[in-house]
Amino acid sequence: MSDHLHRLSAFLMTASGLPVKGIIVMLACAILGITLNSAAAAPIKTPNDPRFKDKSQWYLADSQAAKLGFQNAWELTRGNPNIIVAVLDTGIDLDHEDLQKRLVTGYDFANADSVPEDNLGHGTAVAGIIGAVTDNARGMAGITWDGRIMPLKVMDSAGGGNNYDVIFSRMEKAIRMAINATPTPPRVINISIGGPCPRDLCSQDVLQGLHGAIREAYARGIVIVAASGNKNEENVLYPARFPEVIAVGATNYSDERCAGALLALNCAIPNQIPLWSGSNYGIELDLMAPGQNIYTTKPDGYGYYSGTSYAAPQVSALVALVLSKNPNLTPRQIQDLLQRTAFKKQECGVECDFSERAEEGGWNKYMGFGRIDAYRAIRAADLLASAPQHGQATRTRPGKLDEAVGPR
Repeated sequence: MSDHLHRLSAFLMTASGLPVKGIIVMLACAILGITLNSAAAAPIKTPNDPRFKDKSQWYLADSQAAKLGFQNAWELTRGNPNIIVAVLDTGIDLDHEDLQKRLVTGYDFANADSVPEDNLGHGTAVAGIIGAVTDNARGMAGITWDGRIMPLKVMDSAGGGNNYDVIFSRMEKAIRMAINATPTPPRVINISIGGPCPRDLCSQDVLQGLHGAIREAYARGIVIVAASGNKNEENVLYPARFPEVIAVGATNYSDERCAGALLALNCAIPNQIPLWSGSNYGIELDLMAPGQNIYTTKPDGYGYYSGTSYAAPQVSALVALVLSKNPNLTPRQIQDLLQRTAFKKQECGVECDFSERAEEGGWNKYMGFGRIDAYRAIRAADLLASAPQHGQATRTRPGKLDEAVGPR
């Protein structure tokens, strides 16, 4: 016990320059380091879904390739039906055997009707990662066992093309609908689509309208997660690059950023459409999650997909689990918690140098604050639920959260 007290004392001394809420978050992480050094300290829950059991869902398995800790996290919480994740995408296969029971009423903004059916497949794949029915002895396991999904279709069967004005306008409408949804608005919004918004293809008025909706959602306590992009360039796409949004990049089997000319490094699947060359990066990047060969649902079945589109929903699902454990956390607090509990791989060159923003836990433009660690994040949320509330974190993130509004 004396050793524990000594370590806590030393830790608080190093955190003395932070606001009290920041100290509480870091204290939770310190306690985690004392009571458990890895997710293996908790019991392992193994769903009976076939593709989980045969390791097709490698990103969820307790293995050397994946240490996200979701199996351990399920011993702490498996979600809450009142924590809804809105999926802004191409719709969802509304009759899918592993999704139908998890859906709440949504809307199709592409066709202006109340049937957000997916005739492209992208949204169905995203939804399966978040919340496919788990432990039902069929198909795959979703990350949130008890949460629900709201399908909001913003792209048509052609994917919307490069008409960013149309796509971003639909996104704005979808977010505003989500904010005012009754009886239970979503607490999380996943956006696995986006664009660079060049001035010749994207009206700044439309972009500002989308940002306004995101700011309002943030102020209402809704966490927004978005994919960084798949061109292996220093350019985090909109809406992920907005300061209120958690921007997510993709990692490979080796826990490194998806990038490079070889398929094994850039995470591409042969003959996958659309093709991609790697995970976008930049100053707006926040977190990473696996994006290589992600097994999930597709219309009328299942399949493998790669890209940041499939990394983002893992973060959205984790946020839903965190909120099911501690629903009082604000978007700002959740972002702070996820970054401080993230795993930072060492010894992989410049992309594993997390020496920047050390006071915030360490960051770099290639990997953000690191790859999510579900078990540590949920343990921290649990500890924060019982910690005295004396204000909130006021971390500064150059070029990103210094512009954020809403609960702090």
